[in-house]
Amino acid sequence: MDDTYQIGNGSCPTNWLTWNSKFPGGAEYALKKIKSGGMQGGIWVHRVHRPNDPNVADIGKKHPDWFVQKADGTLFAGHGFYLLNTKNKEALDGMVRPIYRGHKQQGWDYVKIDGAGDLLSAYKNKQCEDHFKKINSTPEQSLRDWDRVAREELGPDVYILNCWGVGPGLNVIGLADGCRLSNDGFQPETLANHSSYEGVVWRNDPDHCDILGGWLMDEKAMMPVFGREQPVSVRTVVRPAICSIAGGVLMVSDKVEVYKDDQNLEGMKRSAPVLSIVPAQLYDPGHGSDTWWLQEIDRPFDHWSVLSRIQWAKKRATEWKFDMKGAPQQEVKFADMGLDADREYLVFEFWTQKFLGQSKGSFAAPAMDENNGMQVFAIREARLHPWVLSTTRHLSQGGVCLIDEKWDKAANILAGKSTVVSGDPYVLTVHLPAGFKLKSAEASGEKVEIANQTETATVRLVPSATKTVDWKLTFRK
Repeated sequence: MDDTYQIGNGSCPTNWLTWNSKFPGGAEYALKKIKSGGMQGGIWVHRVHRPNDPNVADIGKKHPDWFVQKADGTLFAGHGFYLLNTKNKEALDGMVRPIYRGHKQQGWDYVKIDGAGDLLSAYKNKQCEDHFKKINSTPEQSLRDWDRVAREELGPDVYILNCWGVGPGLNVIGLADGCRLSNDGFQPETLANHSSYEGVVWRNDPDHCDILGGWLMDEKAMMPVFGREQPVSVRTVVRPAICSIAGGVLMVSDKVEVYKDDQNLEGMKRSAPVLSIVPAQLYDPGHGSDTWWLQEIDRPFDHWSVLSRIQWAKKRATEWKFDMKGAPQQEVKFADMGLDADREYLVFEFWTQKFLGQSKGSFAAPAMDENNGMQVFAIREARLHPWVLSTTRHLSQGGVCLIDEKWDKAANILAGKSTVVSGDPYVLTVHLPAGFKLKSAEASGEKVEIANQTETATVRLVPSATKTVDWKLTFRK
């Protein structure tokens, strides 16, 4: 629930916990409907006290010591709002603590606390210097005090998003679960600029990912993807995929009619859920338009790399439009990804479902035309027996769905477990070393279709339910 439900225009408990006439059932009804759909409830709140709100103005008159005061004793209204004196326990108990205690009691699972950048900037106004000297504190500590109280009231299990900006966010490390990296609007470059934070200090949040947005995207480009007869818009694939490969928060916010068109959902379906990741580097690349993004996936039964190549569109000289120009074939050295240069690797491209062969030292990433927004390569070490190359549920090609995999040499059987989604065609692509052919397949009683190609075999099923399937592939040699 975003900026729609509250009464008034200021951050006081009455305004946040009393819902307006647009929602006659209030928070209780809203949460009941949300949870009946199998979802969790999230709510937006701000932290600025605007004096043009009657409730805030009244509190300011009754309790002036709850706020930052100027030298003459009047309340300072930096950026158009009063600033809470978070070193005053009564102020915290009266203005902050009841808000989050109320949200906890209502049953919210996610609370976005907005205005961190606004509040910190206002605290740093020169007219506030005497205030902080008087209370022997700093603007940064005052900001942290707010989030400390919020965490105390919400408890450890409610997800707190600090908003907005990394600078203010650094002051609430350990209190917030996530941090909005930028101001309003999805900016994919922020995921690269701050990738070293992901999964280490918080979850990176680049704001809502509108899949029909145009930032660095060619709005006319149409990209062929497996499973669809007609190409889909490049931006509907690349924008959610960027969040997914970066491990960041993926939250969509298009108009509802966008999601009624199934061709707009393919990128979302293959990008969600986002894998929880930590970075392999200490420093951030610093460029949101980097072409190559790498994930390394570790499971007890396998380790593989997922290398994504993104074709960013170029801005036109005279208008705010972007065009893709294509990209040439490029050699990719395995050693540059931290892989052993003297080993053989198998490479499979996700969106085209093409096996690029077995090679040592490097592989050739195919050229991209003006309608190809990205390539996603699964890179696995070659084995002497059949092994999964790729799966279709998620662009990690097994990172979400593969639960187990093992080879029985004596029986020539490859067996495993996969989590599948009801009605969503699921395809396992398996490498066939020389002499192997897929003979048969079973998958928890589901109907399966098998096919042998020259170097690969596929097993396809359309799950009857969302569940975990046990599959067994038998080979002949």
